[in-house]
Amino acid sequence: MGFEVDINSIVSMIISKFETELTEPEKILVEQFEETDTMFLLAKGACEVSIQDQKKNKYKLKVMRPGDYFGEISMIYGCKRTATVKSSKYSTLAVLKK
Repeated sequence: MGFEVDINSIVSMIISKFETELTEPEKILVEQFEETDTMFLLAKGACEVSIQDQKKNKYKLKVMRPGDYFGEISMIYGCKRTATVKSSKYSTLAVLKK
């Protein structure tokens, strides 16, 4: 008799832990080098990802669209944020805290 996993129960449990956050344009959601325990899933809207180098130059890397997620590395490994993410439109996010 093997151990059976009900994947639907696991997914439902994880989804129930998410909170909804509504943001306005230009709101910084995560700041590079910040310590945190939160990840985000973009449900609606758009966000911009940028980094700052050692000379304080900022570079826009990517525009995130619905379905994209960020912050999982910091949440799982407890490391500092590697980029800054800010909303570029009114956005709806699912937020999961460790």
